[in-house]
Amino acid sequence: MFCTKTGMGPFQVDIVPAPDLRTVDVQEFTRALGGVVKWCQETLPGYRNSEYRITFNLTGGFKGVLGFLQTVGMFYADESVYIFEGSQLLRVPRLPLRIDADEVLRKNLPVARRLANDLPVAASETANLPEVMLYPVGDEVEMSPWGKLVWGTSRQPFYERELLPPLLDCLVFTDGFRNSVKRYGLDESRYLQLNGQLDDLARCIRFRGTDRPHNPQSLRFKPLAGNPVPPSTHEACAWSDADAKRLYGHFDGQQFVLDALGEHL
Repeated sequence: MFCTKTGMGPFQVDIVPAPDLRTVDVQEFTRALGGVVKWCQETLPGYRNSEYRITFNLTGGFKGVLGFLQTVGMFYADESVYIFEGSQLLRVPRLPLRIDADEVLRKNLPVARRLANDLPVAASETANLPEVMLYPVGDEVEMSPWGKLVWGTSRQPFYERELLPPLLDCLVFTDGFRNSVKRYGLDESRYLQLNGQLDDLARCIRFRGTDRPHNPQSLRFKPLAGNPVPPSTHEACAWSDADAKRLYGHFDGQQFVLDALGEHL
């Protein structure tokens, strides 16, 4: 994959590793493909918004990977290219495709959110989701690479519409928190950011003190210095650009209670 922009100087190449992208173990291979989709979702929209042209170079590699990336390229690349018969460049333009999964996600949003956030889900909870979106692992189910592609291209309308319920029971919203969100009169882009950060916060609380902690730099969950906004004892980033806002809350046993969305101290 490479991104180009008219008038650019020499190319800058970044190597993006994809751990376990090998065909010896189908479970590792499937998870690695899911990681590739996640990287595409998190990285490529920013290039497109900055007017880069995105090209998938699919010359060489495993057939399974190439077929998968050809499909992913229809959603995230402007074109895919191959070296045909050793010398000729074959170009496949992006087609105007859209995944229509609104109804499926609307009816299964709580389960789909947990799957998309790599949280364990029992197979019995996924009966109403299409099989292609799922990958069984014992008695539990993970989201397949195709499921992650569907989620990444279809989640936005749900996340930008309103404040979503907490992803997990370890995170609690008070009426004060809900009212503070309403007071700011958030637009769609802010709701999209806020709901994504709240998902990360729920995972941060759930895996706090375990061998798989989750506290990304964009969240920065940490104790407050002193006692500036009681009863809150901790803060996390809601967003950091322009009118930066923070999430303030406190622990009540194993649960984290969100008290307010407020200004950056």
